[in-house]
Amino acid sequence: MNLAWRLDFGAGMRAAVAFEQQIQLFHDAPLQDLAFAPQGASQVLLWQGLCVPVVDMVQQRSVRHPGQNALVGLYATSDGVGALHLVGPSVKVQIQDGQCCELPDGQTNWRGLALACYWDAEYGATPIIDLGRVFAQQRLPA
Repeated sequence: MNLAWRLDFGAGMRAAVAFEQQIQLFHDAPLQDLAFAPQGASQVLLWQGLCVPVVDMVQQRSVRHPGQNALVGLYATSDGVGALHLVGPSVKVQIQDGQCCELPDGQTNWRGLALACYWDAEYGATPIIDLGRVFAQQRLPA
């Protein structure tokens, strides 16, 4: 059994991340807008002296975004930290080996980001994503 966090990005997009990667959730996060930033990463969170890019998975994956939200999750990777826009709090889930499944053909948005996929009783096939890859795509220039 493995613990993970199931994240809801909105527009029907959900994924899971390793349990130990979540650092903090911010309600009404103080975000700063960035001019000329890539689609899906046009804001940053100022956290402990760091300028942390906030990735909007819905905009990044070209799915219509239902509107702005102020819930942001902060996550750790081997390369540092990154943040994600969420539409609801992350939910702790237990994943058993028997829940492993294939990523459905229709979920091409997750190709290149999904490490694995598990069957969630409520939402069906749910990808487990590599946040290092997600955040690497949105790194800010030094």
